[in-house]
Amino acid sequence: MPLLLSILLLLLPSERSLARADVTNRSDAERGSDVARSSDVAASYYESELWRRSLLFSRCSKSSLKGFTSARRLTGGLFLHWRATTGGSNKVKLALVATTGSLAGHGWFSAGWSPGGKMGGSNVIVMDSPSSAPVIADLVGHAVSGNPATWTAADTSITKTNLGIIMRFSRPKGDAGVPVKLRGRTHIVWAFGLGAWSPSGPHVTRGASVVDFSCDCRGLTRLFC
Repeated sequence: MPLLLSILLLLLPSERSLARADVTNRSDAERGSDVARSSDVAASYYESELWRRSLLFSRCSKSSLKGFTSARRLTGGLFLHWRATTGGSNKVKLALVATTGSLAGHGWFSAGWSPGGKMGGSNVIVMDSPSSAPVIADLVGHAVSGNPATWTAADTSITKTNLGIIMRFSRPKGDAGVPVKLRGRTHIVWAFGLGAWSPSGPHVTRGASVVDFSCDCRGLTRLFC
């Protein structure tokens, strides 16, 4: 049955033809209203593309980014991609994608490791601007700590493509801060907001989820992820 549903999905018209709101040269309030309406269009199209690639419905899908195995939709047009590597590297490789036309794609966005699903005590990385380096920080409550971050992020980059804004980074097992697990339940948190990022907020929305980075969503294991 899942395979039949997936085949039917492949036959549906592409959502590229759906109109998206023009958010250029608008006030923040107008942009927020229009982008919020277009957010589901952008996210649903991208999500359907991931599902078309996987051919089976599950909580995660095969990643569409080179070098990554798996992806999951978060909210507001924000997607998390990952790949856990073992052997000599022993690290988690991640990418956050804020799709074009989505709410998350018109401001800042962030994600990170949480000790238990709460914002407080989390290690986060923030995409403040496509033209600047990501911000690495620890959270105290919902605000950024004034002290230097206790953890490190490697292989960081921010690129702007037709798909949207992509922030890539990795973190090695054994890093300081919230433990990095290559296998097992990992609590992640995320948030995004319009306009410039501020260490004390505010954000449009935030969320939390549990991910097992050992899940390879290119195969049948995605059914259990």
